[in-house]
Parts: sequence; structure tokens; C-alpha cells
Amino acid sequence: MRSPLYGSADPAEIELQLGKVENLRVAARHLDGLRIPTGEVFSFWRQVGRPVRSRGFVEGRELRQGCLVPTVAGGICQLSNSLFQVARQAGQEIVERHGHSQQIPDAAFGPGEDATVFWSYVDFRFRAKGDVVLRVSLSADDLIVRLEAAA
Repeated sequence: MRSPLYGSADPAEIELQLGKVENLRVAARHLDGLRIPTGEVFSFWRQVGRPVRSRGFVEGRELRQGCLVPTVAGGICQLSNSLFQVARQAGQEIVERHGHSQQIPDAAFGPGEDATVFWSYVDFRFRAKGDVVLRVSLSADDLIVRLEAAA
């Protein structure tokens, strides 16, 4: 699954978009190569951990009460959205998923296709139906998320 890192947002938001991309890089380091055994439940927050500055997270944009606001770790929902899509397409059992309260401008995912996260009580979780390995990377333009059968 590929989703674009940058939208056509207002140029005034470029710093927040750059922050979002950095937050995705930080979170991806905690997920890429993660092996999830059959029957185990993957938890976004258990793997990514607390999203604070001391762990490398920076300000990005977050949807809060219908407004896009700068917040530490803003934008990592793009990763949870992508994880939801690949888990669902791979036939994994979705254990916990919460949709955004509103559509995010320039979002790659529409209503019902997203999975928001908010530390520490709004999580995205799925149960592996077989041994799988999570692959998460960023190219110059895209976030790339795959779920592969473990060898």
C-alpha cells in the first residue's frame, strides 16, 4: 500500500507536512520488520510507544475537534490508516479500529477506510491469522506499508 507523503495543502502548512513526514519516519523505525506470530494481537501503541519529543517526534498536523492543529507526533494516523488497509486486505482480524471524526483535507483515505490513533487510549489493533512480517518504509514521495507472510 502506498500513500502520498505530501498533499496539496496550503503552503503555509509546509512545516507541519514536513513534521508529519518526520513523525512517520520515527514510527516506521519501530514497525519495519516486526514479526507477528499467528494468533498474536498487533497494537500500534504497544509497538510505536509514547509519541513524545524525547523519542524524536516533532510537531505535525492533527485533526482535533474539526480543526487541523500543530501537535507533537501529528500526522502518524497516515501510518495507522495504511496499517488498517493492509491488515484488512490480508484478511487479518481487526480487533480495534476508530475512524476519524471528520475527513482530513488531502487525506489518502476516505470515511470507513481510516484508523485514527491517539495516545494512549485510541489504538489500532489486529490479530494475525498467520505468521506475518510488517514492512514500513518511506520513499521520497510515499509511505509504503506491506504485510508479508513470514518465511
